[in-house]
Amino acid sequence: MDKKLGEKGIILGDIPDALALTVDLFGFSNFLLLYLDEKEIIYKLMDFFQERIFNYLKYLLEKGAVTIYRICGAEYATPPYISPDDFDVLVKCYDKELVNIIHQYKGFARIHCHGKIKKVLHYIKEMNIDAIDPLEPPPDGDIELVHLILKLKKILSVL
Repeated sequence: MDKKLGEKGIILGDIPDALALTVDLFGFSNFLLLYLDEKEIIYKLMDFFQERIFNYLKYLLEKGAVTIYRICGAEYATPPYISPDDFDVLVKCYDKELVNIIHQYKGFARIHCHGKIKKVLHYIKEMNIDAIDPLEPPPDGDIELVHLILKLKKILSVL
């Protein structure tokens, strides 16, 4: 596909992450209730989906569909719905594996995450993503671009 596009375009792909597919099974409200009471069921479902997503993504990358992939689903694990530490378990641990394989094939990984990301930025940074969208200022989000840049500089200086 890259050869057909040449200098005329960029291949952009969207893939759901394991959290997105798990939430889709129940709807967001029911997912939140189930996650409170039955975390192990959620983790088993996410592991099931992760294996399939990874294999599908690897197939696409091996076939040459390599440029930018937007990974969708992280926004389901942001405050105030779920604690920042749960973002690590529900998003970072799964999506980092997808980011790594995208990078292995010289592609770029972009995470799609609406909402209040300020308290999960360090986890997002640990995923080694190349881009994030959208970045929403208050009241929908909780960080302005200038503050994000300052916070990322602080995170980078600590690492």
